[in-house]
Amino acid sequence: MVTLLVTTGATVTFKELVRNVLQIEFIRGIIDLGFNEVFVQYGNEIKDNVHQSDIFVQQVLKELNSSDQLNFNSYSDSKASIVGFPDTDKLQLFTSSKLDLKLYLFPFSTNVNAYINRANLVISHAGTGSIIDSLKLHKKLIVVINDQLMDNHQAEVAEEFCKQGYCSSLTTKDIKDGASFVKAVRERLAVESKPFTTSKSNVIEAIIYEELAA
Repeated sequence: MVTLLVTTGATVTFKELVRNVLQIEFIRGIIDLGFNEVFVQYGNEIKDNVHQSDIFVQQVLKELNSSDQLNFNSYSDSKASIVGFPDTDKLQLFTSSKLDLKLYLFPFSTNVNAYINRANLVISHAGTGSIIDSLKLHKKLIVVINDQLMDNHQAEVAEEFCKQGYCSSLTTKDIKDGASFVKAVRERLAVESKPFTTSKSNVIEAIIYEELAA
């Protein structure tokens, strides 16, 4: 399996990232790049006892199906297909007769590192914890900055990691065009992963310290 993991963090849904991953041009593009398994961790936002993230992702999937008649249908045997993974009760597996692709959707995991470890490429929100987890496991990484946030320190964090050569960064504007999004994936796959190291003089170390102290 060649696996892509998309992770948005454990709480609020990063809607623009989820929506643009679940678009036909992007899906067909990553299949052409050899991916046949996609995991999307889409968030666990609950308001007034209603799981807002679940509602949103099901609507996006419905739109995806209607736009190109892909017919991504739920497959009930998802637990058996990924034995040994954490929180398999939260996994939803979708398959399509038209595409050689397994699409797994889940709101969150108590051990997301198991999914990161499985992935050949991670596309992540710009949360420091998610970035560090991916780099510690030596994964090729694309960070998508949520430029709609009011106090967006995430942009500074992502830019510093990119400056150090650990990942690529995109904004929500960059991923709206499916072809451009796929191009960014292709380019990141072609880059050799840089071993994740820190030093006392490194700004990255300060970022890690801040994350651990939070």
